[in-house]
Amino acid sequence: KKDIANGAKLPDTLVENMKTFPKDAHPMAVVQAGVALLGFYDPDAKDNTNLDAARRKATRLVGQITTLCAAWARIREGKDPVAPREDLTLAENFVYMLTGEGPDETASKAVNTYLVLLAEHGMNASTFTSRVVTATLSDMHSAIAAAVGAHGRVVDGGPGAVGRAPAGAPGAGAGRRGGLDPDPAGRLSSAAAAALRGGRGGAPAGPSPGPSG
Repeated sequence: KKDIANGAKLPDTLVENMKTFPKDAHPMAVVQAGVALLGFYDPDAKDNTNLDAARRKATRLVGQITTLCAAWARIREGKDPVAPREDLTLAENFVYMLTGEGPDETASKAVNTYLVLLAEHGMNASTFTSRVVTATLSDMHSAIAAAVGAHGRVVDGGPGAVGRAPAGAPGAGAGRRGGLDPDPAGRLSSAAAAALRGGRGGAPAGPSPGPSG
């Protein structure tokens, strides 16, 4: 918790760059570009073979991507981003950075449920893509940026995915195509969303980690 929070702050130059992005840019495109840009600033970016360096990069990225999503949700509405706090969990920080207010318990629990479902999810298209890029001994930021791009907006098959591929659209067969069969994770994420709507319900909608948003 402490390591993630300590590494979650975005470089100031990246935040300034984000303010120049088109406000109608797709949130996932912003996340993809942001992750790639973070590779410029990571102190371990050039070390692609050391396991300890990989752990440090992964830990930083967990926090930074959360900050990136919350920051874009505010920037595209003309608001200043809110920096993460070191005393909060990942889910609490996300809610705090979205609203600029003390983290609401109901909202934080809903976000945490969704994050757990994401972590538990197995081999979908984005996971497969990141493994392919990693297997070339490329850097972690490139692998994660590619994975975000492979999320496909519709058919990646993440938890709670509801999209369907357009009729006749090609598919590589990696992962479960979203919306084609019942998804237990989708029921859990829907229940968390319902709890959020029934609670404070005042948190603005940030960039969705996947097609379920």
